[in-house]
Parts: sequence; C-alpha cells; structure tokens
Amino acid sequence: MKLNKRFFIFILIISLISITTLGCISEEDPIAPPANEDHDASTSTIDIIVNSPKPSDVVDGSIDVIGEARVFENNVRIRLKDGNNETLVDTFTTAEGDAGELSPFSKNIEFDTPNTAEGVLEVFEDSANDTGEVNKVTIRVIFQNQ
Repeated sequence: MKLNKRFFIFILIISLISITTLGCISEEDPIAPPANEDHDASTSTIDIIVNSPKPSDVVDGSIDVIGEARVFENNVRIRLKDGNNETLVDTFTTAEGDAGELSPFSKNIEFDTPNTAEGVLEVFEDSANDTGEVNKVTIRVIFQNQ
C-alpha cells in the first residue's frame, strides 16, 4: 500500500513538472498576431499599418490614406488636424477583408488648406468597449502653400 502511494505522488510530481515545462517552452504568444517588422514604427501599430501618406509628405487639399488594418468590425477612423490641433476632417472607412485579418483600406479625404504649415493625420480604431481610441498611428504632414 505504501508503495502505491509513493508511486502516485511520483507520477503527480512528474506530471506537474511536465505541464510547467511545456508552458515555458514557447516564447511566442499563439494568440498575438505577428509583428509588422517590415514597417516603420512611426507609421504602424500591430493592428494598423499606414502606407500612405508617409511622415512629412506635402499635402494640398486632399490625401489618399492607404493601409492595412485588423480592427474592431473593420472600422478604421481617420482624422486630420492642423498645427493648432483643430480638426479639419474626421471620417472613417472600412477595411475590406475578414474580421480578425490584416485587411486593406483606403480613403481619399479632402480638406481646405489651413493657415498652419503642418498638421497630423491620425489613423486609429475606436475601442470595442468604449474606452477611447486605440492602435493610433499619428503621421506628421506638411500643408502646401504655407
């Protein structure tokens, strides 16, 4: 009887060690999407990549906002602000793929050229649980004729 009890405890300890070791082998998070290693950190987050415009692009009256996103309900928010932090455009577009996949999006936004020399384009998603803006990419743009 004593031998069976020791054998059971031995098997239990080996099982616990095996489970703990297996949990530590993989350093990758199987749930997390792959990092965007081939994109500039200033124009991407793990879930939003903006291919156009690039930082410090000169813009005049319109901007083609092009990229890829993996966002809640595929809704991509786009906002353009002038150098005084005044909103010139606040709109959205929809990424064109399956939910949960990095999918292409594009939107042409038109605006009246402001009185400031530069501004920022913000591309982001609204939080699924109403906690604000997440995965925001901010790109500095230069307004032509200023």
